[in-house]
Parts: sequence; structure tokens; C-alpha cells
Amino acid sequence: MVRKTLKGRVSLIAAVAALALTTAACGGNGGGATTTPPAGGTTSDSTEAGAPSGELTELAIVVAPLHYEPAYIAQREGIFEQHGLDVEIKRGQDPASLIAMLMSGEVQIATSSFIPLAASVIEGLPLKIIAGNGQVDPDFDNSGVMVAPDSGITEMSQLEGKTIGVTGINTGGSLPFMQRLEDSGVPIDALTQVVIPFAGMQAALEQGTVDAVFAVDQAYHQMLAAGYPSIASPTREVQTNMPVTVWIGQEPWLAENGEIIDAFVAAMAEADAIYMENDALAREVHAEINQVPVEEVTQNLVPISTEINVNPAERGLASAAHFGVIAEEITLDELLWEGVPLNTDVE
Repeated sequence: MVRKTLKGRVSLIAAVAALALTTAACGGNGGGATTTPPAGGTTSDSTEAGAPSGELTELAIVVAPLHYEPAYIAQREGIFEQHGLDVEIKRGQDPASLIAMLMSGEVQIATSSFIPLAASVIEGLPLKIIAGNGQVDPDFDNSGVMVAPDSGITEMSQLEGKTIGVTGINTGGSLPFMQRLEDSGVPIDALTQVVIPFAGMQAALEQGTVDAVFAVDQAYHQMLAAGYPSIASPTREVQTNMPVTVWIGQEPWLAENGEIIDAFVAAMAEADAIYMENDALAREVHAEINQVPVEEVTQNLVPISTEINVNPAERGLASAAHFGVIAEEITLDELLWEGVPLNTDVE
């Protein structure tokens, strides 16, 4: 099998790398990313896109700790190879570290959280969205404002003057909470926010350190199972169908590798369709990557698509600017690379 390397690998510019690591995306170190070897096997005599017949183009990508299943499905099912790509998947951590890996040239394509990406572009990083990925599920709750069972708090309007635990103050993660609070008639400065990691939220409620917490994903489901009521589901209620994660690249590299981008997006579209249609396979891949029994994968797997839902995305950007999560207003068009699949039908 013949392999070739991508042209136009971008070298690390010290000032830009520093900006990537200090951007408003989300704090913390990336921690050593682990690598999954590229899929093996041989290619057919012809490929759909991305490389001449019989050749595979090497491509390194990094996935976030969520919404990664389709990438592994594409690797496992040989979809990348069918599109002429030999893909190495690296596992990343927080949004800032994912962007830093991209800016350093360690990877050519990265998963990014949508709102932190906008913050990074406003800061001056030459990043563009090449495709959508995870979206806010319109049918299932994966987050909630949780209170103690005996608190007497049953609705958001009762949080005025209270202390609320969040994982980050004025961040993309707390944005849906701020939106939902404002919708209930409570100004964001009418309560006190304190930073509490997800792992400490239940204990904080038990000890009375806070009156409510905004719990997400595993923390939310664990607290529900433990009998803690949810008085609102901000993410679903105010951000339904909004992009949560997207696939991104650096502009200099993107400009030189259009065929590779097209091949990658086409491969991911196929893998996304399999993920959406085969829940059992998606859960099997999730369990395999996390090295847990498949029966322990009980959470709802969110919708994933290469298409960007335009209307929810634009509302999310406007809200982020309104609450100061991003430094200034920015349009969706300013974030998109040419040819990004768009869906304008979803409201």
C-alpha cells in the first residue's frame, strides 16, 4: 500500500501557540493525548476521494472526550480508507488543548466546542469550521438545574438571591443556564455563582454549600438516579439543535488541502449516518473506547451530523455575545470554511 503525507503542515508559531493555550475557550491543561493506531488493511483499486487509486493520504485528527463515536466507526468500518485516507485518531481533553494540538501541527483536523471556537477566532486564531458534529438533543435531557429534595425550590424564578454551583463562570458551559435564568425573569447578577466540579456537585447540595447546581451529562444522570430533582433543563430548552462540537482546521492548511477536506467530510457523513441508524454499534464503540462493559453505556447518545443547523447556531452566537461569553459579536459565516454542509430548515 502506498501512503503519502499531507502537504502544507503548519509549523508552530510561538505567539499563536500561546494564544491557543490562553484563549477564552476553557481552562486547564490538555494532559497527554493517547493515540489509536490507524486502521490497517489494504485499499481497493479505486477510492472515492482524497488520493489517487491505490494510495492513502495520512491524516491526523484529534477528538474531544465526547461525540467521538463516528470517527472510530469510520476507522473501524474502513470508511476512511474508502475515501483515500489513512487516519490516526488522537484523544484530546479540554477545548483549549484541542485547539493547541491543531495550531502546533500535531494534527490537521480537530474537534472543537462551538462557542469556544468562536472565542478563539475573535482572539485572532486562523480557524474555520469544515463540518458539524454533535448537536443538542431536542428529545432527551442531558443536563439540568438540580436542587436538594427538601429545598422547596421548584422553578428557576426562585433562584434569585441564591448560590448556584457551575463548572465555570461566564463560560460556554454555563451559557444555557444564564439564558434560561434570564428567560425566567431573574438577572444573572441577582444570584451568586461558585465554581464546583461535576464530581463535587452532589456533595455541595448535601452540605448546603449551594442552593442549586447546573449538572451536565454523567453528573446529571447520577444525581437524578440519587433522587435529586431537576427544576429546569436549560440546554434542551434554550439550545435545541445548536452545534455543540464541530470539526475545524487551520486556514493555511485548509487552503492547500481541499480534496482532503472533502474526503474527510464525506467519510464522516457516512459514519454519522451509521451512528444515527445503529444505536447498538454506537454504544459498542463507546464502550470499547472507554474500556467499560457495553451494558454500562446507559446515557442517550446525542444527534451527530456533518450539517450545521444555521438558525440555532446563529442564536447561540448572539446569546454568547449578549452574556459576554465571547468578547464581541461574530456571525456564523465568519466561522465557516467554504462548502460546509448547512441545514437552514431547523428552527
